Amino acid sequence: MASKRSLFRRLKLRTVALTLATLIFAQAGALAAGADMPGTSGAAEDDLISRTILTEAGSIEVSTSCGDLSLPRSMSYQLSLKQSLDAEFTLITLEPGKSFSLRLGYDTPSIFTVDDDGLEQPAVYRGSFPDEPFFIRADGRELLVSPPVAYSTSGYGCVERETAPRLVLERRSDGWYLYTKCEEDSETVSSLWFFAADSLEGEGGYGWYAKCSVGLFDDTHLMLESGYYYLTSANHIPNGSNLYYRIAAPHIAVKLAESGEAVAQLLGVVMLDICLADLGEEGYVPTAPGVDWLMEDYGIQPGFFDTRFNTDFARALLTLGEWFGIDSFRSAALTIAESLASRIPASEDGNSFLSDYFNAPGAPEPDPPSHTSLNHQAAEAVLLFRAGMDEQALTLALALENTAPEWITSSGDLWYARSASGEYFGTDYPYLTYNDLLALRDELDARSVEHPGIDLLLESKLEWMEKNGVEYK
Repeated sequence: MASKRSLFRRLKLRTVALTLATLIFAQAGALAAGADMPGTSGAAEDDLISRTILTEAGSIEVSTSCGDLSLPRSMSYQLSLKQSLDAEFTLITLEPGKSFSLRLGYDTPSIFTVDDDGLEQPAVYRGSFPDEPFFIRADGRELLVSPPVAYSTSGYGCVERETAPRLVLERRSDGWYLYTKCEEDSETVSSLWFFAADSLEGEGGYGWYAKCSVGLFDDTHLMLESGYYYLTSANHIPNGSNLYYRIAAPHIAVKLAESGEAVAQLLGVVMLDICLADLGEEGYVPTAPGVDWLMEDYGIQPGFFDTRFNTDFARALLTLGEWFGIDSFRSAALTIAESLASRIPASEDGNSFLSDYFNAPGAPEPDPPSHTSLNHQAAEAVLLFRAGMDEQALTLALALENTAPEWITSSGDLWYARSASGEYFGTDYPYLTYNDLLALRDELDARSVEHPGIDLLLESKLEWMEKNGVEYK
């Protein structure tokens, strides 16, 4: 591998002009364009907080209502890009007894879903909507609507999913409406969101919806005002068939961010912005529940730092921060990258492996330190390269380069992880690690750094995938 000193002489670091976001406290106004909320006259003056995310591509107006008990809580984004793509995202939270109506217009709306190939599939409305996000065309606009979910809060930052209120399509004297209500005697709150534009079709049609797994919302994934939630597994403490935890890696939002489709990326902007509220002062989004085997093997307590999940979150923030020129996104990504870099251990042999998991401040350091997964270290190196932290990124890449032969199993597959004592173990993912190593190779190539060890890992993994019929991207 080329030396770090010679590498930095050749580097031409790219700078990205970014604009600071401004925070504006606005007076009362409509909670969501086109929304009709019967029996209300608007929020009180201090109940509507707005801010503008200034970007190089346009503006993103964010308004959040709170405090007025006569209104549902809402979070509304007005997105306007210079390429003439205007969109709106609104997330509604209903407390018991509160209702929400959205006027669609006079024309009879048409409802459709999208199949795995991204093709439209007309949905026949018979009093109930699909149990996944669906599309509505009405009066020259298209909406992507996520059906209502009901939930109650639980411990360790979790929510428990309950029976949701019905979403209905109503014909009134002044047109068609979407309507839902949280029952008076409910002990839960309800939530739904919609994404609207003149057209939600991307350059590749509606393929972005299928490619980014948006249909999994309201199933294993939830998007709520407090963040992005994922269904707990049997390893989580606590766990349950209807228990969801706030996850550091908003999987669908990451896919939207990296889709390359402007309409999908705008939806990703909104979701990532909501998730930024979870970024703590320590420079990472914690995983609030415990995980049984992490607690048993390493003493990792609830509220821990999952490096891979945070790396994925930061990568998506950096992608959209650079693409749209959103300074707050890039700043948050750099905060996570710096937190990762600060935890890279010193090593006498020059092979520094960054642990997969760390305890929250105040908890004892894991003993022994957590293992290092191959996919974690490769992905972390890529993020650090993209964040401009080349020296730290090279430290991680060099450890993989120097130990490459040791990662290859007798079958040609790769070991999943390396313990702090240097033992290799575990079954690797079918192709995720291969993609991470490809991305790392590209970063090294961009800096004219030789990587025969990374090439060896890629060749062995590819041969194993082809031999075992693994489809990969």
